[in-house]
Amino acid sequence: STPNTPLDQTPTTLADHERDPDEPDDPEHDHDADSSAPADMAHDHGHGAGDHAAVMALVDPSAVTHVAAATGNWSSANTWDGGAEPADGSRVHVPAGVTLTVDQVVSSEIKTIRVDGTLRFDPDVDTELRVDTLVTSPTGTVEIGTSSAPIRPDVVARVVFADDGPIDREWDPTLVSRGAILHGKTTIYGSEKSSFVAVSQFPMAGDTSIRLAEGPLGWQPGDVVVVAGTDPKDPTGDEQRTIASIDGDVIRFDSPLELDHTAPRPDLEVHVANLTRNVQFSSENTDVSRRGHVMVMHTNDASIDYASFSGLGRSDKATGYDDIEFIDLDPYIPARVLGGDNVRGRYSLHMHRGGTAPGSTPARVNGSVVSDDPGWAFVNHSSHVAFTDNVAYDIVGAAYYTEAGDEIGSFDGNIAMRIVNPNLPLKAGPEGDEFDPDAREGRQDYGFQGDGMWLHSPNVRVENNVFTGVSGHALIIWPEGLLEQAPDGSTTKAFHDSANVPGGDLIGPPGTRMQIMDVPIGSFTGNQAYSVTRGVQLYYLHTEFFGDGLHVEDCTLDPPAAYDDQLRSTFSDSTIWNVDQLAFAAPYANRITVEGLRLVGDGTADTIGIDVGHFRNERGIEIRDVTVEDFDIGVRISATAEVASTGGTLSNTTDVQYVVPDEDGPGRIVDGPTVLDLDELERDNSHLETCVPGQPPADREFEEFDDEDVDDEDVDDEFDDEFDDEFDDEGFDDEDDEFDDDEFDDEDDEFDD
Repeated sequence: STPNTPLDQTPTTLADHERDPDEPDDPEHDHDADSSAPADMAHDHGHGAGDHAAVMALVDPSAVTHVAAATGNWSSANTWDGGAEPADGSRVHVPAGVTLTVDQVVSSEIKTIRVDGTLRFDPDVDTELRVDTLVTSPTGTVEIGTSSAPIRPDVVARVVFADDGPIDREWDPTLVSRGAILHGKTTIYGSEKSSFVAVSQFPMAGDTSIRLAEGPLGWQPGDVVVVAGTDPKDPTGDEQRTIASIDGDVIRFDSPLELDHTAPRPDLEVHVANLTRNVQFSSENTDVSRRGHVMVMHTNDASIDYASFSGLGRSDKATGYDDIEFIDLDPYIPARVLGGDNVRGRYSLHMHRGGTAPGSTPARVNGSVVSDDPGWAFVNHSSHVAFTDNVAYDIVGAAYYTEAGDEIGSFDGNIAMRIVNPNLPLKAGPEGDEFDPDAREGRQDYGFQGDGMWLHSPNVRVENNVFTGVSGHALIIWPEGLLEQAPDGSTTKAFHDSANVPGGDLIGPPGTRMQIMDVPIGSFTGNQAYSVTRGVQLYYLHTEFFGDGLHVEDCTLDPPAAYDDQLRSTFSDSTIWNVDQLAFAAPYANRITVEGLRLVGDGTADTIGIDVGHFRNERGIEIRDVTVEDFDIGVRISATAEVASTGGTLSNTTDVQYVVPDEDGPGRIVDGPTVLDLDELERDNSHLETCVPGQPPADREFEEFDDEDVDDEDVDDEFDDEFDDEFDDEGFDDEDDEFDDDEFDDEDDEFDD
């Protein structure tokens, strides 16, 4: 098409990927009848019905041993059919229309609870429920405090995920049990607390008290707090202490600090976070394979305030997934089942496929804490969620996450502390096996380096957050649609809905599928990061690197010039200091503005403030009014790209370095900008005349895939520029570990036979 000329083709819409109308409905989960269920399961392919059926099978009414026959308290014999309170191993059912109130510390360990009615906790007494698997149906409600009747500050409500041994895969083939899976309305409201506060003066070794910048809300003696570390080389430099006493804005510890917690400028902020809440979810056994998890499934009707989720999560990012693998990253080839126990989707707090309908009301997660998780802490998966004022502490993979690429919502005023993969893959450097964030892409296993925030979907507001003690990136954007396995075994890919994107009407009507890389960030402003390996890193945001290849492959519209002309992502008014490697980088990114950033280094060698000198940093890079101080290199710029820089202050060993980028290395340093040599962008979109969404291009050829040809131990089938194994006519040479260029196709980075 030419600019401003309507396309003759009809853009493909998300509706083209809805479930087959001939597929029988799941009688337990009729989305048309259930107002809490999403009406827009964008790339669902039966995911919703399949997920739901697997969960509900765990709490089949035919296996129930105890029924709450009347509304009443757990402790009352009159509540239970037959008059007997549930014992160890019981399977409990709360029918529709019945409200069961937990009014005590229940001593029995319950195997399963199915809630079709309401399960509530008395907000005025100490309560505890020990259960292996808690499930609400779409008609069910869990209530642990409300905004009008929160859990009283002097009492505690606990849910402990009981451990009766390893999860039985005959009973639970998908390993979704041992947790809370909530299809219905969820309301949790603990006692209000300030999640974190800045200090008024830097804490020093030997201090037994600190003064905060303001008096915190709800903090009290006995609370566990964390003083953020500030060492750029050590993301584990925080210190936990228990509050012994508190007087206004001064808190006293149970023992003195052992480290200094200082910043290179007196006006930079160091923070203290509070980990204690009086609504608590935990695991009886914190062995990774035996932990619980919390999943809000197929609904955004959830409001979670002032709760803690500690020692949960079974998706282990230190080792990597071993459940499924995607052959050649091909959305048209079924995933290969590996059958391991380290499965995806078992996180501390997982908002799972709640829907992303334009104008919908978001789920709310506020003032809560996730600590000690081997994977991810707060996860938005194909949902609309507002995360505000939360704390993530001691997490291996990533603290805050948008998982598939179609998500909407916000992350506002949260803190991430000690987000550390113990293997330190990013600090290992390019020679390390997992230095690249897509090192595990064959299994779609991302967010493993210890990242404060990982966004597959950039279309969320990221404002006023703090990232500290991070072994990976404070924020990484990877705008690529996730490949997932559907219940029928097929592979699906996530796309973004044009209706949720500014200027999306230039792409097509609501529901038009968009490549994630064509979607701008909702906003990025007011954020802080310190004691991190890398600050902000954007990969492929608005890239032209793939040409029209992905759009042809996926039968999506290559955006017209009118859309590109208004497309821009802005990163503004944020502060990043004490970084180990670099503060801001944008490989393969275009049409971005970096504005009003304050970047402060620690004066060490081999550090970079802003790096836009990457291969394919080509178009529309703007740097405005930045302050970059005490780095080895202040700003690194591609000499062959469209870069505009205005205002700002630079004070570094080398303020500006120009490079001619190289795809395989750091490039060649030059004296200044050279002649622009940009490829002409072509947008013919003729593929839309013949392609069908969800089907491969008509001219594509496939070869048969034979499982016997694949090594069960380590299937990759992807070769990139970092992979060095030798391949020649005789096969792989284990001795040389080099690659014969004669067999490599430079155009598409793939092997042909």
